[in-house]
Amino acid sequence: MTATTRDQAPVAIAGDGVELRLQEIGGGFSVAFMRLSQGMEMAPALKGLPDDLCPCPHWGYLLKGTLRMHTKEGTRDYTAGEAFYWAPGHAPEAVEDVEYVDFSPTEEFRTVIDHVTSASQQGCPPRGASPTARVAPMPSPGPLGRGAPCAAADPWVGDAHWAVPTS
Repeated sequence: MTATTRDQAPVAIAGDGVELRLQEIGGGFSVAFMRLSQGMEMAPALKGLPDDLCPCPHWGYLLKGTLRMHTKEGTRDYTAGEAFYWAPGHAPEAVEDVEYVDFSPTEEFRTVIDHVTSASQQGCPPRGASPTARVAPMPSPGPLGRGAPCAAADPWVGDAHWAVPTS
């Protein structure tokens, strides 16, 4: 059996209104501890995935705030205290500061994280990241690599979406 806490889970992505701590817990699943600042929209970071939405299912519990989930069928707001299942095909938006815990298939979630951080691997942080953001190693099972800093004038720098740790 495996257990972890938010503080024990390694930071996978952090900064500019996003913190994702991720730990593989067994059985092909990982636990994610997510914090999003009010106004954070993930849709731009998901462009290029099927239907430009997250293709990974998530089961979890919203600890704090209100999260609006966008799907092809419309939107639904989730509030603190609700357990949830998000089927493939969604893009979150933080209506308020949000914290939640979710469980996802490790391989499917890794694919999403690889996509979101791929711009950093090519030398530019994802949309909204600071010009000095870098890609952090993915917690178990392996690294995503490191990106190079991007000039402040780069078109990726703008409205906040994803940033990754610089250390």
